[in-house]
Amino acid sequence: MDANEILKMELERATGLVESLGLFALKMLLTLNAGATVVLLALLGSVIKEGAGFPVHVPQLQGAMLLFLTGIAYVALAIVVTYITAQRKVEIWPDQPDTSLRMHLVLMLLPAFLSFCCFAWGFYRATYAFG
Repeated sequence: MDANEILKMELERATGLVESLGLFALKMLLTLNAGATVVLLALLGSVIKEGAGFPVHVPQLQGAMLLFLTGIAYVALAIVVTYITAQRKVEIWPDQPDTSLRMHLVLMLLPAFLSFCCFAWGFYRATYAFG
């Protein structure tokens, strides 16, 4: 084995690791936003049906739920953009170097970042709906 083959194997291993971590991050964001949505649905159903023994600002909770749903949509967008980028690289131009790697990274990472921001903002809104 020469140095180029070893470097190529290491690059492939690192690429696989990055892909696994990226997939884990998208799954985590989807789970966070979907779980928060389910919890708020259950809470709103309970508050509407039985009433709450403490003050609850329902419009705040509805806004938080909308943010969590928007976070789910951003995760779906990140998955679609990642899929299209992979298809473009593999099927359309497999032998040409990708000169727009930075643009594709931004297009893949921006929806994931926005999904996390939606979760954080929704959590903040849901927290301040009580009291």
